[in-house]
Amino acid sequence: MPDITDIRSVAEALTPKALSNSLSWTAGGASDAATWTGIAINRAAFSNGALPRSADVFVAYDATLASGKTLSVSYAFKDGADGTNFSDYATQTSTVIATGPSGGGRVVGVARLLNSSGNAPTGTPGVHLGSARNYVRCDIVPDLSATGTDTAVIWAIGEFGGFDSLAAPQS
Repeated sequence: MPDITDIRSVAEALTPKALSNSLSWTAGGASDAATWTGIAINRAAFSNGALPRSADVFVAYDATLASGKTLSVSYAFKDGADGTNFSDYATQTSTVIATGPSGGGRVVGVARLLNSSGNAPTGTPGVHLGSARNYVRCDIVPDLSATGTDTAVIWAIGEFGGFDSLAAPQS
């Protein structure tokens, strides 16, 4: 019979990790709509010693957008055996995560990205990592719809969970 673990909150079963460095760019510049390489995460190196079986991808943003102009993001969640060579594992098609307010201005928030690949049902959050190799990485493609005036800073964050075992509860 398996052991029973008393989890008092969902946060005890989740581990956040940075998926990217801080990304900053201007609309229409060389970095706009370009792929930014994510940070390699070794799934076997989590502090509880267990492999996460799922990950949610979030993007925190701070942007200055003209009225009605948008900040969109797509991603390619990749896996690899060695932390150097990666292949697409799950993808998110471009989706608008922020729109400039009337008259333009600053928008700040966090967007939970949905999965649009065959890895999970279309439109569901999370990437199922059951068949992923040891290392994962999330490459981000941010896009500002304006040209030359809008700016943004984003960070990709992964929330890993579904571990096949959990750390002992704190006493």
